Amino acid sequence: MEGLFDFIKSVAPLWVYIILFAGAYIENIVPPTPGDTVVVFGAYLVGIGALNFKLVFFVTTLGSLAGFITMFGLGRIFGIKLIESGKWRIFSSKGYIRVESWFGKYGYGIIIANRFLSGARAIVSFFAGVAHLSFKKVFILALLSSAIWNLILIYAGSKIGENWEVIVEYVKDYNKVVFAILTIAVVIVLVRWYKLKRR
Repeated sequence: MEGLFDFIKSVAPLWVYIILFAGAYIENIVPPTPGDTVVVFGAYLVGIGALNFKLVFFVTTLGSLAGFITMFGLGRIFGIKLIESGKWRIFSSKGYIRVESWFGKYGYGIIIANRFLSGARAIVSFFAGVAHLSFKKVFILALLSSAIWNLILIYAGSKIGENWEVIVEYVKDYNKVVFAILTIAVVIVLVRWYKLKRR
């Protein structure tokens, strides 16, 4: 990562904004991508006067939103076909019906919280598409969620300055806790699904 940060420091501001957009976008498609780290580093550059706060906020939020909507669209177009084809073995048609019903009840609430669920963002957006939630509502809530999360990261990173990596460590610790909770939840769901299947 240090090589990437050194590169970002060396290029023109326009390219830095493009990199920030790309980092925020890809992080929603490929979860292991350290998008939040790139955003916080951008915030550090804001703090030392190298970048504009509003522009960093705009491009990162736009990237986050674009990534979410991309996965939402993929889920909406290909999700049901993938499940019905039988190639996705962890999901049966009955399982899809349950997921659709669950997202119908809680989906919009999950979307507003999705930026705070690192590692699950791509999954949330994809299944929101599979469940055919309202595009307009999804767009607004995903935008709001992305804006709040990025604003927190950018504000904190710009204020801490040279110690911006402290924010990254806090985010990593937070992500570990979220991942552990999500893992436990998934295990519980899979156990319940397995028991129902055996009946």
